[in-house]
Amino acid sequence: MGIVKRQSSKQAILQVFGILIGGISVLYIYPLNTEMLGFARFIWDSGLLMSSFILFGANTGMVKYFPVMNSKSGANFSLPFYSIFLVFGIIMFSVIYYFFGDELLKVLNKNNIAFLEYNGYFFISAILTSIIIFLNYYCNTLKRIVIPFIASNFIKKVALPVLILAFVWGHISKLGFANYLIITLVLAILLQVVYIYRLNSWRIGKVDWDFLGREWKPILTYSLVSMFGIIGTSFAFQIDSFMISTLIGYDSNGIYSIGFFIANMVYLPYMALSTIMSPIISNNISLNNWSKIGEYYKQGGNIMLTIGIPVFLLGYFCVSDLQDIFPSNKDFEVLEIIILLIGLTKLFDLATSFNTQIMVYSDLYKINLKLILVMAVLNVLMNYVFIVFLNMDIVGVALASTISISLFNIVKLVLLNRRFGIHPFTQKTLSLLILAALLFFLLLFIPSAGNPYLSIFLKTLLVGSIYAGIVYLFHLSPEVEKYGMELLNKLKIK
Repeated sequence: MGIVKRQSSKQAILQVFGILIGGISVLYIYPLNTEMLGFARFIWDSGLLMSSFILFGANTGMVKYFPVMNSKSGANFSLPFYSIFLVFGIIMFSVIYYFFGDELLKVLNKNNIAFLEYNGYFFISAILTSIIIFLNYYCNTLKRIVIPFIASNFIKKVALPVLILAFVWGHISKLGFANYLIITLVLAILLQVVYIYRLNSWRIGKVDWDFLGREWKPILTYSLVSMFGIIGTSFAFQIDSFMISTLIGYDSNGIYSIGFFIANMVYLPYMALSTIMSPIISNNISLNNWSKIGEYYKQGGNIMLTIGIPVFLLGYFCVSDLQDIFPSNKDFEVLEIIILLIGLTKLFDLATSFNTQIMVYSDLYKINLKLILVMAVLNVLMNYVFIVFLNMDIVGVALASTISISLFNIVKLVLLNRRFGIHPFTQKTLSLLILAALLFFLLLFIPSAGNPYLSIFLKTLLVGSIYAGIVYLFHLSPEVEKYGMELLNKLKIK
């Protein structure tokens, strides 16, 4: 577990820098031009959405079968084998896009015709994003998460504010802006390729065709089911940016992105832990070690909820102060509703811990697929109804996500408990939620300090001192407490 701790610690440091960069960008840069922010998010997020088709289940299949694809010499043939899936997916997507892409995009973009000029970037982004995700998952099987995090997340956090400033100051055109968005993805791929080479992990074994001859049916079935599952997940939970851009406009997508960024900070513990825990959970499931999985399930929920609660409280109650800092006269009042809905949804997702990973890597993966497909259809329909018929704009998008994700998590909780007798909740979970509710009502009566910076500082001090003090005093999260003490001791030594 030593490498896990080192990688997690390094990623945590990068996440802190990412939060700082993102925070500065949200406060001072993104509001300068929300249209270009929405345009950038659309190009990148649409590529992420389409990658679920292209990957053809190669990413999750590689994690699932990595432990059994090791040869006696220690070499592993999961990478070359699943590369075949990736290449096949790229070819199929390219053929479909060539014949039907333009017409489909015209139908979808009746309210935002300006997008059609850049539909080629949509295609390129999808291909490059698929390669990035594929390499990310391979690094994850090697228990390496830092460089993949930089490639898929950190580079974008640094590049986007720089590009928006360059556009606002007149140094690049919209076409140049779009080109640099693609260059950012290319750099991410090159970084991962060099990193894997330096790990000597390109030295892989030859494909064991005898093994595949015996096991081809479950391997192919799992990959296909996983592909449809990822497609459903994308449409259920990642289609927001696409539908806002096509049905409303880039400007609204930019405003939604600002609110989503603030609310999504609640989700940082999950993004840090789930990546490194996926191969560990997969391995324990293959060993039928359900007592250990149940332990991870509870620990994960406790750790993530403990960290997520204060982040949600500060994000929601500081939004009015943040709007006073934004360098724009644009009306951002809708952000408060977006942050409340998305923040609570993410908080519930943290409390339900690693239910997605357990479903995907266990024999419930087919049921998981059916649930995802139902939720995908439900989310798309709700988005369309809330936006087009009820004119709720981006508030409707947030509400649709809240309903979809919450229902999905509830059903998964019930299934995992009935099938394996596990759940992520403890007495400490209830205590943390009660503490969160008390602090929420307390903050409702805290007046603004007049100066937005002072107000944010005072609220942070209040929440931090009360929350951390009670969590430490009543030992509501032993794992977080232990990690905090280790970090504090390291700082003292330095």
